[in-house]
Amino acid sequence: MDSVIVCRDCGKTVERNFNFCPWCGCSLMPEEDISSAVQDACLRMDELRRSRNVSRIDVLDRKLIDLEKILSQLASLQTLHN
Repeated sequence: MDSVIVCRDCGKTVERNFNFCPWCGCSLMPEEDISSAVQDACLRMDELRRSRNVSRIDVLDRKLIDLEKILSQLASLQTLHN
């Protein structure tokens, strides 16, 4: 019987490895674990956000370089025609 616990909200028996009660949805994780899980999730979201921003900056940088090349070519053509 060590593999089950009692839900503190509805009182039903739940397997110990569950994070939430399948009967009432109550969290079965201790408060410290919930706080830690939320903090970890926030850190992961921040990392993803930073990573995505770096990727966007890289794409914009490549587009800017391409645009500068095109403008340089247009300026050269304009100089030749004058």
